[in-house]
Amino acid sequence: CMGMTTGIDFVEESLDLLDPSNQFAELLHELAFGSVERFLLSLGRRCPPGVELRYSSIDTEALGSVLSHAVGEGIAKYVEQTIWQPAGMESDAYWLCDPTGRELALSGLCATLRDYGRLGLVLLHDGAWNGVQVVPKSFTDQLRSPDPSIFELVGHDDYPLVCWQQSFVPSCREEQQGDFMAAGSYGQLIYVNPQANVVVAHQGVGRDITTEYIDMHRAFMAFRQISEHLMNNPTNQG
Repeated sequence: CMGMTTGIDFVEESLDLLDPSNQFAELLHELAFGSVERFLLSLGRRCPPGVELRYSSIDTEALGSVLSHAVGEGIAKYVEQTIWQPAGMESDAYWLCDPTGRELALSGLCATLRDYGRLGLVLLHDGAWNGVQVVPKSFTDQLRSPDPSIFELVGHDDYPLVCWQQSFVPSCREEQQGDFMAAGSYGQLIYVNPQANVVVAHQGVGRDITTEYIDMHRAFMAFRQISEHLMNNPTNQG
């Protein structure tokens, strides 16, 4: 689930919400009127796991389901205990839920820009903040150094960025520089550049959902250039 290689049969990108076969529209219907988990359990398999890399937010949904059942409580409560409080977030966050109270794991976390930035700082500092290991260092190490095998999977280069461990890195192996970016639809971004010691948090509204993969890549490269400039011109930093 972390690497988007489950092979779950889910079409991410259909924009025709009136099409009765549109899976995303069906998911949104369950979010508003039914059960997200019921929808998840109705899905079949497109291919064996581990052979194809395709961005699929339903993989994140499956991960959220496993997490909530494993810890015996909701995702929001678990995140509050394990990340939000240890990281010293300034504001409470809330999560979109279905009528059963189940959080929509693939989306729906509502937080302030400053707290998104704080989350980026946690990732910048090897997963630690104020002497507390908020997330394992091994996780941030994986984000900085993607497994070379992902660049051999079918679908890894369908888009200029590839999803890796629920984050995004360039889909070309030669372009890896240790930076990575969390990205949500319509311009919700957290970019981390450990080499330059830079974090960029961004909230906004994307101009066009059909071009968001291209826009995400442009933002990634712009943030990389800003980071390189700050690294090479330290006297200009505020």
